[in-house]
Amino acid sequence: MSPEALGSPRPPRRRIRFCIVTTAQICRNPRVVKEADALAAAGHDVRVVAYDRDETARRLDVAMMQGRQWRLDSVAIHNRTLGRTVGWVWSGVRQRAARALADRGVRAVPIRDVALSKHLWRMAARVAAEPADVVVAHHAPALPSAWRAAHELGARLAFDFEDLHVANVASAPRDVAEGRLIAAIDRAYLPRCHALLASSSAIADEVVRRYGVSRPTVVLNTFPLSAPTARATSRDRVGQHPSFYWFSQVVGPNRGLEEAVVALARAAVPAELHLRGARYGDFAEHLHRLAREHGMVGTLHIHGSAPPEELPALAGQHDVGLALEQNWSLNARLALSNKLLTYLVCGNAILATDTPGQREALDEAPGAGRVYRAGDVDALASHMRTLATDPEALEAARHAARAAAVRRFSWEHDAPVLVSALEAVVP
Repeated sequence: MSPEALGSPRPPRRRIRFCIVTTAQICRNPRVVKEADALAAAGHDVRVVAYDRDETARRLDVAMMQGRQWRLDSVAIHNRTLGRTVGWVWSGVRQRAARALADRGVRAVPIRDVALSKHLWRMAARVAAEPADVVVAHHAPALPSAWRAAHELGARLAFDFEDLHVANVASAPRDVAEGRLIAAIDRAYLPRCHALLASSSAIADEVVRRYGVSRPTVVLNTFPLSAPTARATSRDRVGQHPSFYWFSQVVGPNRGLEEAVVALARAAVPAELHLRGARYGDFAEHLHRLAREHGMVGTLHIHGSAPPEELPALAGQHDVGLALEQNWSLNARLALSNKLLTYLVCGNAILATDTPGQREALDEAPGAGRVYRAGDVDALASHMRTLATDPEALEAARHAARAAAVRRFSWEHDAPVLVSALEAVVP
């Protein structure tokens, strides 16, 4: 991303060496990419240490790195060679043993950290392999590795709450145990951080309530105002009827998709419903069956995943963006979803579930969206009917969304906040 795209940031006080650590691949972690772009555009030296999980994602990583002003250092965690197979198996055995001990109440620090971070030592060694002034961790499993490397390097430590992962667990015993581990990691390392960031005000407030640390700086996961003009490799729309759109990494259950299908059927208006993401099992076929049962032949369209940089341009092809966050976890209620922020910058009218995280944005974007209680299919159907049959209401909502992005909800506003917060870590 060019400096111009970030509103001509001021020159840095001095060139700072940042190392960003994530347990995702960068093609699946747009916040890390934008963070690295912003710091590099501000004149700093940036290296990202990330997982390398599979061949498909690696090809996307390579494509994303074209023209970037920072470096990617990938840690291979797959098992495609004999040496890596042995290491992969040993890491899994070690983590299972650590989790068994942690479940029995063993509180030794290495046991706790390995129980959450399968590749703890490899990630820590890779981060510490080059000098850094600031180590920025993303995702709870990256935090123990980041702290060890920062301690070895004499660097400052920061953590970015993309989500409140401790509150993103289900009720199954394995998920509850995972939540306990994340909470223990947070309690151990957050007080040692020199800066905390959060992707929504609701998450920032919950972090303070849970851990008693300083309130994280809120950096919304917004997108550049120019994002919708990027080239899209596919054309979604198949007709001239109003188009409703939803996207995520996975088209799967517990995401409000069934109620969207049923609601559009109840709205009884000519319209298209487009969903985008990797298919989860036979869930896509389940949605198609549901659509047929409700007389929606040719109305539902399910598309595969797309590169992150194309998502705004793809969303911009549609009229109404669906932000259907469910109430299955506290994090789902507190998070301000990437999709809602994408819809704003694309000028999509928005239909959103009434969660604290989504209200946070829509309260500052009057007229851009309508909210409904998750599960209230009739309310969703009513909103769909209004937007599909009232062109003036649809156009007003779309105009309000884009105006809100220009006024507040764009990366041009959040990038300087991010850069200033992380620059301030270095005395």
